[in-house]
Amino acid sequence: MQKQSLATDPFHAGAQGDHKQDRISSAAERAAVAGELSALRRDGYVIWRNLVPMATVAEVWREMDRLHQNTPMGRSVFEGFHTQRIYNVVAKTRVLDQLWMHPTVIALAESYLDDQIQLSVASTITSYPGQTAQVLHRDDGYYPLPRPRPPLSLNCLWAIDPFTAASGGTLIVPGSHTNASEERPAQKPISVEMPPGSAVFYDASLFHGGGANVSQDRRAAVSAVYCRAWLRQQENQYLCVPPAIAKTIPPLLQRLIGYWVVGALLGVVEGGNCRQVLKD
Repeated sequence: MQKQSLATDPFHAGAQGDHKQDRISSAAERAAVAGELSALRRDGYVIWRNLVPMATVAEVWREMDRLHQNTPMGRSVFEGFHTQRIYNVVAKTRVLDQLWMHPTVIALAESYLDDQIQLSVASTITSYPGQTAQVLHRDDGYYPLPRPRPPLSLNCLWAIDPFTAASGGTLIVPGSHTNASEERPAQKPISVEMPPGSAVFYDASLFHGGGANVSQDRRAAVSAVYCRAWLRQQENQYLCVPPAIAKTIPPLLQRLIGYWVVGALLGVVEGGNCRQVLKD
């Protein structure tokens, strides 16, 4: 079959396929995460320990602590009545940009989804003593596509405090990302345990939930969810981070929150590149 160009037929699958190879990470960066990628595909999750230094962890916590001053506790059982969640973080601070744009995270997300990606959720989750366990759930249930299906989004949960079974380390059911059924598995979940500066990556189809915090300590985390760039994001980044704010953030992060043309045609403004909006 004759290869179609973007100029003659931008809707052609071959043209779109060529365009989607425009990734953020390099081939070398993606090759470097091959071992973690294999574990992620097999188990539905992988833990990467000590991904950032403690100095970064301390800096992130100081900023979270500042933002917590205007953050209420959760409004529902699911959010957690003893949990503070900071939403729309990209609009509120530049301190956490280093986590959203971390090269290893981007390389693993692009490798796992095998596609261009965008940031669907940028939030924080701080669980305090007395917080009960969350119901086991999948984070991609809002995409109404039949299972089994290719992965649509990848979660990255950064440990700002130690994750332990007592402090409410995230509960996961290994391998459940491949379940075709929407029923919660009978398999007993395990608790993610990792030191500050580490991150757990898990397929959004994996059954999981926040653990109960039965300790005397808080358990702070930063949550980044990456999805295929042609899907709708969970947080409406264009309202959360309007052009006036988006102009002030790094170009790579502009792309991640959606100021980018996906393929050849998704996200255009006046038929052209939406990035022009940030230059006007």
